[in-house]
Amino acid sequence: MGYTIKGVTSDRHGGLVSALKSVFPNIPHQHCLVHLQRLCQSLLTRNPQTEAGKQLLELIQLLNRIDSHYQKNIWLKWFERLEKRHADLIKERTYFKSKEGKTNWWYTHRNLRRVLRTIRKSTNNLFLYLDYPRLPKDTNGLEGEFSHLKTKLSIHRGLKRKRKVNFFKWYFHFKLTQKVN
Repeated sequence: MGYTIKGVTSDRHGGLVSALKSVFPNIPHQHCLVHLQRLCQSLLTRNPQTEAGKQLLELIQLLNRIDSHYQKNIWLKWFERLEKRHADLIKERTYFKSKEGKTNWWYTHRNLRRVLRTIRKSTNNLFLYLDYPRLPKDTNGLEGEFSHLKTKLSIHRGLKRKRKVNFFKWYFHFKLTQKVN
């Protein structure tokens, strides 16, 4: 259709990452900061019980406010410091001995570990919007657009599939020509 893809912002789940790497290997792929924040907040809960959890939650809440490389570097240093400061807690294990005498273990603070690992794996894709000014840092605008589209479509509930397709085509046609002019 003549579109030039210059970058992508997504929640980085599923096959999207590998598909983008194979189809568009050289474009930036920004991790949606709002999706990351929501995931981390749900794992840490609103009131974390550990000091490490409280500090990490506070750090996560600052993530979406970063608007310069200087702030990014400070945030990354804080994150690194938090990991080092609470390394023993992060590695803490809980042991259980079964009736058969077999000892099992698991990480005591697995949600905390998962948040730390998620952020560590995402650091290369968290702040791409600073280098590419037109790349959005979250998908809120897109999700808002789809919400608006669903509302418009719900007004015309009785449309058959073919007419729905035409509805979408015309909707985006007018939307794109409106932005160009």
